[in-house]
Amino acid sequence: SGSATVGRDMLRAEQESASRTETFTKILIIILLLLIYRAPLLALVPLVTVGVAVELSQSLLRILAGLGLIDLFTGLDVYVTVVVYGAGVDYCLFLIARYKEELDLGNPHRLSMANSIHRVGAALATSAGTSIVGIGMMGFSEFGKFRQAGFAISFGLLVVLCFALTFTPSFLLIFGRWAFWPDVRREKVGEASGWLPSSSMWTSFQEQRLLEQIWDGVANLLRRRPATVFALAILAMMPFAVVGTVFQENLSYGLLTDLPQDEPSVRGAKVVQKHFPAGITGPMTMLIHFDPEVLKEFYDGKDLSDLRTAEQLSEQISLSLQKHEQEARDRVEQAARTNSVIPPDERPIGIEDIRSQYFPLGTQQQALAYFKSLPARQRAIGRNFAHKTYTSLRGDLAGEVMRLDLVLNIDPFSRESIEQLGRLEKAIEEAIPLGPDDLPADQRDKLQESAEVLPLGTTGGIRDLKSVTDRDRIRIDILVIVSVYIVLVLLLRQPRICAYLIVSVVFSYLVALGATFAVFYLRDPQGFTGIDWKVPVYLFTILIAMGEDYNILLMARVTEEQEQHGRVNGILVALKKTGSIISSCGVIMAGTFLSLMAGTLLGMVQLGFALAFGVLLDTFVVRPILVPAYLILLYSGRFGKIGRLLGAPKNAGEETQLA
Repeated sequence: SGSATVGRDMLRAEQESASRTETFTKILIIILLLLIYRAPLLALVPLVTVGVAVELSQSLLRILAGLGLIDLFTGLDVYVTVVVYGAGVDYCLFLIARYKEELDLGNPHRLSMANSIHRVGAALATSAGTSIVGIGMMGFSEFGKFRQAGFAISFGLLVVLCFALTFTPSFLLIFGRWAFWPDVRREKVGEASGWLPSSSMWTSFQEQRLLEQIWDGVANLLRRRPATVFALAILAMMPFAVVGTVFQENLSYGLLTDLPQDEPSVRGAKVVQKHFPAGITGPMTMLIHFDPEVLKEFYDGKDLSDLRTAEQLSEQISLSLQKHEQEARDRVEQAARTNSVIPPDERPIGIEDIRSQYFPLGTQQQALAYFKSLPARQRAIGRNFAHKTYTSLRGDLAGEVMRLDLVLNIDPFSRESIEQLGRLEKAIEEAIPLGPDDLPADQRDKLQESAEVLPLGTTGGIRDLKSVTDRDRIRIDILVIVSVYIVLVLLLRQPRICAYLIVSVVFSYLVALGATFAVFYLRDPQGFTGIDWKVPVYLFTILIAMGEDYNILLMARVTEEQEQHGRVNGILVALKKTGSIISSCGVIMAGTFLSLMAGTLLGMVQLGFALAFGVLLDTFVVRPILVPAYLILLYSGRFGKIGRLLGAPKNAGEETQLA
């Protein structure tokens, strides 16, 4: 057991998860593409495009890292692979869908491809640009892994975008009509073309155009009752959004809970904690740095380099901590007898043992009795050794730093341990002697005020990690929202509608986070310690940045169709025409994120579920319901006077015929 063993098992689990995730992603992509296209060569095009783009981007990233220009952490390739595969296949799907539309109009292959790139190239570039800019905002974080992930994922998205707009069209034109094999006998590619026999159940399903009928039904429902559909969708999602909002700080920083429970480090920790205090697997080391001049003022010109001075100060601090803990336990016992409630800051910290210069073997009775039973010479040797162990005697800080090792009765990797660390620091500060009683009152606390308490070890590191990542979450959230909003405004030229698009995706983020909390709590109510600390950051960044992709593709088609069909009718026509392809893109994206659940790390499993759920929510609720319903209500004048504030045109409501 111990932090080194945990680190080893964590690295091994990350490598195993990366291998599983990559394999699962490729298999899932192949299956989904064959189901969508039913044409082997056509399914091969996006698979080869994205596969080459991923390998190239990872190779370039390794070259940059080898040159010292960037840093890469172990396991980063998992996130690059999953995100780039999901986004890259989506780009290819959308281009191919428009290519088939052009072919259905009777245009030759080259002209169809040229028209496709002309019509959707800008939307794809903007869509990818939103993701690249949004995820790239992680580069401004303090935490190194977030910075590295932000650059690496954005770089991979840029590479796959270039491939989708150059390699994919060339690949399709090289195949020509054979790309749609076995449907090669007709110049016009049929919408029901496939590689299964015409009498198959799947072909019959396609001929009935059930998918298109579904989206026609959604459009007709929105035409008749946009307000009802909008309200019901919000009400259905609201409980999960409330859970996500309330519990978004309930995060787990425990490495042991993230690892599979059969890993050696986890098993070892359980065995050790069964026979010893839980904190023995990661004692809290506290360093107390004193001002040497103040020390000499209080201790007759001596600092901690003097054995007796160090022992005296160590004894006073150690005994004071013991007294503080015993008083807290007494309060708990008194409260139990009187059925009263003790405030959390007055409860025991959970100190089981203190090891310091004065108590080198600890404060347990057996250890104290053993040390006192040693011959005088051995005790003298022990005292000198303890002085060297628990006091700085060399270097620039010689005689200024004292060390305490404290063992608590809680898991050093747990969130509770992080919370208790702050109380422990305060207790140590209060345990530092105030000075002789004969000193003036304004000078007695001089030693206490001049001392600085610095935590060292597992819990201190995790608390610093929490502090840094908490700041990063705020910074990243703001930067992602602002940057994505700016890109949307530049594309759509409708600032207030763009604001709603941002709000809708942020709402879906809260819903996805709440659903993740609910699912993993119900999965193991007793052992649930919260969502892994990385999940909210990655979930927010990826959902906001990439979730807007589908809104951009929909709004680009809305703008195109409104020129011919009018404002409200254009929304419904765009929804019908993009429903199937955007749904297919969403399923592909969710499937790639779902592959993260093939890993062994609990945090990766939680992130995979959260991302897949969030993408499906955007695909089948936000994009086809919340966005069109809102726009219909806005353009039909249903918001009344506040409609103008929300972006409604002056003549909103004049259209009375809805398609």
